[in-house]
Amino acid sequence: MGIADDLIAEQAELASARAYWEPTWQEVVEYGLPFFQNFSIYNDQTRGYVRTMEPAQSRERGRKIYDSSSVVLIDQLSAAIESLVTPQAEKWHNLGPMDPFAPDPNDEEEEWYEAVRDYQFQARYNPASGFVTAHQKSIKGCVALGTAVIFVEEFFGDRRFTARQIPARYQHMPLSESYLAADQYGEVDTNIRRYMMTARNAATRFGDKVSDKIMAAANDDKRKHEKFEIIHAVRPRDERGGIRNSNRDSQWASYYVECESRHMIGEGGFHEFPFIVYHWAQTEGSAYGESPVMRAIADIKTLQAQAKTGLQAAQQMIKPPTATMDGVTNRPNLNAGANNPGMIDESGRLRIQPIITARNFTFAEAVQEATRRNLRESLYINLFQVLSDDPNKTATEALIRDREKSEIFSPAGARIQHGLSRMVEREIAIYERKGAFGSEEAPDTALSPPESLQGTEFGPVFSSPLDRLRRANELLGIERTVQTAGAVAQFMPEVLDRIDGDEIVEITQEITGAPRKMLKTRAEVEEVRAQREQQQQVQQLLVASESAARAAKDATPALQALNEAQQAAEPAE
Repeated sequence: MGIADDLIAEQAELASARAYWEPTWQEVVEYGLPFFQNFSIYNDQTRGYVRTMEPAQSRERGRKIYDSSSVVLIDQLSAAIESLVTPQAEKWHNLGPMDPFAPDPNDEEEEWYEAVRDYQFQARYNPASGFVTAHQKSIKGCVALGTAVIFVEEFFGDRRFTARQIPARYQHMPLSESYLAADQYGEVDTNIRRYMMTARNAATRFGDKVSDKIMAAANDDKRKHEKFEIIHAVRPRDERGGIRNSNRDSQWASYYVECESRHMIGEGGFHEFPFIVYHWAQTEGSAYGESPVMRAIADIKTLQAQAKTGLQAAQQMIKPPTATMDGVTNRPNLNAGANNPGMIDESGRLRIQPIITARNFTFAEAVQEATRRNLRESLYINLFQVLSDDPNKTATEALIRDREKSEIFSPAGARIQHGLSRMVEREIAIYERKGAFGSEEAPDTALSPPESLQGTEFGPVFSSPLDRLRRANELLGIERTVQTAGAVAQFMPEVLDRIDGDEIVEITQEITGAPRKMLKTRAEVEEVRAQREQQQQVQQLLVASESAARAAKDATPALQALNEAQQAAEPAE
């Protein structure tokens, strides 16, 4: 067997390993993600799992959805997580040394870290990079399915670094196409993606390496959009790649295989694992994770059943079925203003009566609302309704709710940030390969590091609203300490010597995420303070001189009078 056969067999093995997850994923997609792809469906005839390659059919799934609460709540929770972990209006991470024992960066180093970070955000949020779309889909997939995958692809349009180019492109990888495996530490290091590609795109991407069948379809205007199944496998490299492989020494091997013809159509490699994985709560010993929606699937299905029954009851109340006497064969016309001859007997009684069994429709509504309330609590939406539920809450009450948010979302947020840290590190590695930090040909670039940081490894330091919520107690502690010191200083002024105002400002800037550039450097502050001290000394000398002159002036009449008195007291000769 060749590499292509091995990869197809490995993909089948990974598909079998994740079969346990797929029924639950499929239910989540059907009831909460109408536009996501289907997962494998069990086939009794083949006794195996058969992938459904067609995209999600929202119209067909809509027939199962009688209450849209699950769809809306997933959107709301996804937006809330994005605003807590990666808000678009903020810089949600900084950069710093990877060595935990490294000294704190000086002002020059801090400014360089901030410059690199600003460029990262500028490139990442460029609409052409695709990050926002890929990230938002992945956050929703993480919230609903527990696992989401982003492909960070290095852009080779221009191998040199220029500030205007897009160094990387981002693409959301549907979980239905991604077959993952993790190493002994639980880190996902393998993804065998099985997906469909049109003949035209395959021929454009791989050229003459595709099979004759795909090439013939690509050259036929009527068949160029016909789809063929492709495998893209990325896994740790067991040995050096082939001579024709430009990345033969890279850590991860990359293979493209055409499934039907079972032959290799592409081979390469990656220096970093290119698939960024978000987990809500990774399961022990698995590459996949659970989600709050998966845990709430029973309530979601119950709500759909209740909504269906409620709609039936409402229809019966509005347009009930009817019962007629024997002998009435005419179909009654129930339209407004219609005439129904023969529907009254000789006694004036109606020969047709409504059959109403739904006596208390409001009870059904109350039961549904109770289920919706349980679902909102299961998806933590109640934590984001503080101001809407009670706009008169005090700052202390709001702070308590913020702490609760932090305690609940910190575990999931930390796992998402774990994936984001891998993404940031890959971005930095791409910049370095493109010469952003200097090279032998161009040692000085816009992002050349200071001499003190040459050869230093650095990475992300997260500063999102969720991180600030985690450190909110530090600010509260600083405030209370300063207040207490101020009170003690009323009878013991020297206690203020213990307070380091510069350090308080540094900590506050770090926690609140304010730009570093708003603060003067330590050298600038020392210079300003030295000038101020010199000016104060000069001012004191001037004040002392003026006081001495004034004292001398005021003392002159007294000295004259004293002199005259002394002269008058002397005996005449």
